[in-house]
Amino acid sequence: MRNYLGDGHSTINELIRKENRTPARLDTPTSAMSKIQCDEAMEQYLTQQRLSLHSVIENDRMVYLRKVANLSSGGVSIDATRTTHPENIILAQDIAQHFRLTCIGIDVIAQNLSESWTSGNFAILEINAAPGVLMHLNPAIGESVEVPSKILETFFKSGIDARIPIITFNRISVQELQNTIDHILLQHPDWTIGAVCRDVIFINRSPKILNKDYSTNLLSLLRNPKLDLLIAEYSEDILEDEGMFYYGSNMVILNNPTEIEMTLARDVFDESTVVIKRENNISLKRKGVIEEYSLGEEVPFTQVYLEEIGTIL
Repeated sequence: MRNYLGDGHSTINELIRKENRTPARLDTPTSAMSKIQCDEAMEQYLTQQRLSLHSVIENDRMVYLRKVANLSSGGVSIDATRTTHPENIILAQDIAQHFRLTCIGIDVIAQNLSESWTSGNFAILEINAAPGVLMHLNPAIGESVEVPSKILETFFKSGIDARIPIITFNRISVQELQNTIDHILLQHPDWTIGAVCRDVIFINRSPKILNKDYSTNLLSLLRNPKLDLLIAEYSEDILEDEGMFYYGSNMVILNNPTEIEMTLARDVFDESTVVIKRENNISLKRKGVIEEYSLGEEVPFTQVYLEEIGTIL
């Protein structure tokens, strides 16, 4: 909430209009402050103070415009990171621990955050599990605080790979895709596997609605927070029409690839596995080491790559 001092000749409405013209009140999603809205709630609160929007405020007299204190109603964000009392920080930590929340926003009302909550002049208004962070990045007064990075560091600790493994084929039939899913689920029965080829999209063994736009299918899978593994087909026509939707594969399996499809073999990580079949010849690259051999006529290609899939999961 913002308080305003009179100048002895301007009405409250004129003071508000003057304030709303300041550059900080652009009233955009990224501006530090919103414009002050004159509405019925404000007029009623002014009436309780025996005032109106047309009242002229004496010089240096402070006027409260609203009972509520938030940015959307015209409040001012002031960074108090360096001045917040340590006991207030401990209180916030205790509340977060009690509710077992990794990210939490606690709205309080206090005369001064530099004073301990134990002084009695302190109240908790709201606890929010999805708090806004823009006010910290772009406060109206004070330094910017990089809150989003702190949140991400907590969820994804440094050194821990938060990316799910991806297996990319240049071509795979629906039956081969089902067999691959079944093979992996035998080893990891608790996993949720997302798989897509030009003809079908699966979540484990359950087919889902296939979108005509191939990238949309991949997006729906990658947005699934429970996904443990992605299997995707990228044939030449898909690569030419839409390109790659993601970067880097943990395993690439190519069956008689075209020159364009061979680009998939370069889109891998250092520890990735690449299996390439040309006629009956197999080229296997695993952790930088290349092995080449001929495949027996009675040995299906599926047997080769299913054995290799087990080595990367």
